Amino acid sequence: RILRNSPKHPALPSGRATHGAVRHSRSPQLTTAHHRNRLHEIYNVHSMTTGWASFGLHPVLMTLAFGLFMPLSALSYRGLERLLGVSHAAAKATHGTLMLVAVILGVLGFIDMWIVHQNGKGSGFHFISVHSWVGILVLVAAALQYLSGLSVFSLPASPPSLRKAWLPAHVALGSLALFGGLAAIALGILSFDYKHGLDPPAYATPAVTEFKFAGMMCCLLGGALAMVFAAPKA
Repeated sequence: RILRNSPKHPALPSGRATHGAVRHSRSPQLTTAHHRNRLHEIYNVHSMTTGWASFGLHPVLMTLAFGLFMPLSALSYRGLERLLGVSHAAAKATHGTLMLVAVILGVLGFIDMWIVHQNGKGSGFHFISVHSWVGILVLVAAALQYLSGLSVFSLPASPPSLRKAWLPAHVALGSLALFGGLAAIALGILSFDYKHGLDPPAYATPAVTEFKFAGMMCCLLGGALAMVFAAPKA
């Protein structure tokens, strides 16, 4: 008879222990495979949707916010009055309205991506990229820019001395939100392309092509902004 506890035949683990050891030894591989599958489901351009709490909605909202309405807001304040002769009050109202739309879309885009990461990859995957760090900085700057501009430049109780003193900070904060937003969009496109580095056919899909056109649009808007800022005062 074989002695299970003899020196030549050490004690054999029970079935439960054996199963647990095997499961524990395989868990990293299984976790990695599951993680890759979830990433493929989230970032798969062949089945991407733009519904709420989907990855596809985030670039749409953020491109509209910081690639369209934010630049149009800056263009409206200087361009409408200096280049088109619109009244100062109308230009300021248009500027504030476009800025508000940009902030609302930016907040919705942030919430959408937070839900996507939370549901798909867990809380440990928030703010792990340069794109996300620059993006949250830009979003906070945009929100502060709108709130401070509304309280300082739009409320009748605000004295002229306060408006004059806050103007340089308003311009600096707005420039950070504006050009930082364009940079965040470019970083987002690079991040998206990196996630599909192992899937060359994805580069030919309409979704990726649209992202590339969005990057080109940001560059053109940057040039238009430079022209407006360089325009002489009326």
